Amino acid sequence: MVKNLLNPLYVCAFIALLVLGSILHLMYASCQTSKYHHIVQRYYLPSWAVFECSPIDYTGVWKGWHRNGVLSYKGNFINGKEEGNSLFFHDDGKIDLSFNFKNGIKIGTQTTYYHNGNKHMEHIYDDSGHLLHYTNWWNNGNKSLVQDFSSKGEVLKTWYHNGDIREINNFVKGKYFMIKWNQDGTLNKKTYYDTKGKFLKRELFEKGKLVKTEVDE
Repeated sequence: MVKNLLNPLYVCAFIALLVLGSILHLMYASCQTSKYHHIVQRYYLPSWAVFECSPIDYTGVWKGWHRNGVLSYKGNFINGKEEGNSLFFHDDGKIDLSFNFKNGIKIGTQTTYYHNGNKHMEHIYDDSGHLLHYTNWWNNGNKSLVQDFSSKGEVLKTWYHNGDIREINNFVKGKYFMIKWNQDGTLNKKTYYDTKGKFLKRELFEKGKLVKTEVDE
């Protein structure tokens, strides 16, 4: 009996079954079964060989990992829709992106970070998923852009890398104008529009002093 079991054919067949079973398990088991299932399915198997690696209809905490085994994503799902806070991470474990969701809709604050830990971008949404405010930073921590949205219009401000103001674009009802500064902080130009957005005039400055007014665009 033992000799029969040790027959090379039986041994080879047994090993083949183990290998086949492992391959099928990696292909058809959820990538949430373990970290190693996710890594193998995400990085080593061809897409046609992966049966399930999507949070469609999923309820619970969904995780993803980088090839090196470091956590890349963590978020909560209810019936396939993101709910609460979702986090993305760089491959060294530092936070990359933070989202907030309600029934699959972005709400509240969404923040993206530079690798040095400084904020890169920040979006603020209302409870319906409409964007209210957007801020962008240079990697040195200085603001580079701020944009506000409302039913009355839009205001956009930008800054140079050193933190000095660069431009203001105001398109709020009743006040349509653009102001631009040079890198040395002196005024460059002012442009005015009527309530319908039609060009009115442009004032040009040199060394901060008005030198010319243009009425033709």
